[in-house]
Amino acid sequence: MKPAQFDRRKFLRGAAVAGATIPALGATLAPTPSRRAAAADAVSLEFWTPADDPVGSKIITKLADDFNNTIGKEKGIQVNTRIKPVTGNNYVQYTTAMTSSGSPDVVMTYVYDPVVAWAANGFIQPMDQYAKAAGIKEEDFFPITWDMINFAGHTWGLLQEFDFNQFWWNKSIHSGEPPKTIDELDQMAKEYTKFDSDGNLTQAGFIPWLHWNGSVTGWEWASMWGGRWYDADNRKWTINTPENQKFLEWFVKYADMLGGRDKSDAFEAAIPKTYGDIFQTGVIAFAQEGEYIPPMLKAEELTLSYGITQTPTAQGVPAGTAYTTGGNLFLLPTKAPHPQEAAIFIQYMGSGKAVLDWCIPNSNIPPTKAAANDPSFTQQLPELKPWLDTLEANHMVPPSQSPQLPIFDQEFPNLIDEVTYKKATPADALTSLDAKIADAVKRFQANHPDWQGE
Repeated sequence: MKPAQFDRRKFLRGAAVAGATIPALGATLAPTPSRRAAAADAVSLEFWTPADDPVGSKIITKLADDFNNTIGKEKGIQVNTRIKPVTGNNYVQYTTAMTSSGSPDVVMTYVYDPVVAWAANGFIQPMDQYAKAAGIKEEDFFPITWDMINFAGHTWGLLQEFDFNQFWWNKSIHSGEPPKTIDELDQMAKEYTKFDSDGNLTQAGFIPWLHWNGSVTGWEWASMWGGRWYDADNRKWTINTPENQKFLEWFVKYADMLGGRDKSDAFEAAIPKTYGDIFQTGVIAFAQEGEYIPPMLKAEELTLSYGITQTPTAQGVPAGTAYTTGGNLFLLPTKAPHPQEAAIFIQYMGSGKAVLDWCIPNSNIPPTKAAANDPSFTQQLPELKPWLDTLEANHMVPPSQSPQLPIFDQEFPNLIDEVTYKKATPADALTSLDAKIADAVKRFQANHPDWQGE
């Protein structure tokens, strides 16, 4: 039985903060339309966003309204915000629209997963000329966020925020210093794992594949063992490697420590339906959690006493290693009716005040150095210092820049299930996944011979 579904954005803080002072990157995107004398002459943009949750919908609508009342009014642009919900990572409604004559002008995602595939399949267009004209430069971004918007030789959009997990500990269970290495984590986790007289888990030290939104997680732990799923420099998948095998063998170790996957699954399934994962209920000592959790705990009036630090790593892996998969991106469909005006709106949403007006109330990480270091961000969200320290260490691992990323995302939970339920050895499971992705790459290359990046 799997735990209840949870939308992380439903628990985040309310109104967007006013008065953020970071200027936009560059003066304005060019080529620009001429100023229109009357609102009736305004170019009307269709903007699609999946932000249907109570907090996200209010913030994104306000940001679009702010654009309409400022730069939009000056440039003769009127943005019509269309909230188009998605289930999980299913953006089929978006791809269908982007390939039709009725394509929206701008699309926003809540995840990174489909972006490279959209670029490779021609659903979105590069924004190189607009980014250059606006003065958007690599040095303005963290290396990890620049890599997320620049691949295959082009700039494809702008990020408004991005997510990655850090290591949390429950101070009511573990009152000392947190573990710094995986060996230390294993020793502490074993000490804090407890069972009742029937052999059922009553407290867990650590569950590395902790379920979130009902889905198995744990992507980043391969990175803490020195593993990589994808080599961005050489543009190739690196699935079947010794480091990734060590990572899976470590998962098997925890399956045994917890009494088997059946026991840990039953333990997780007992959480209230309103919570994202069982760590928030106070019965796990350690967990990987996102930067958006602190306001969620406040909203739920949970009294969890916690600490946050950088994730423990294996021997030889530098402290501050982290892995990101998420982010809000603003993209320009290939069939956008008004690309010049759409590019102006994308720049507004992906830089300057709009970034902070999203990130502060949502407790998200800004993609630009200036926004992340702005006092209005650091002073209001001091608990996010471990994330900023990790960015400063610059050991972030980027998500795959392969169009096969959605396929890998779909297969990863199966990989974890096969190994931790002991249906396949780590070596065999990696071999099987490697073959599936290799076959997908081969088929893609046959149909997309000109794509640079696979």
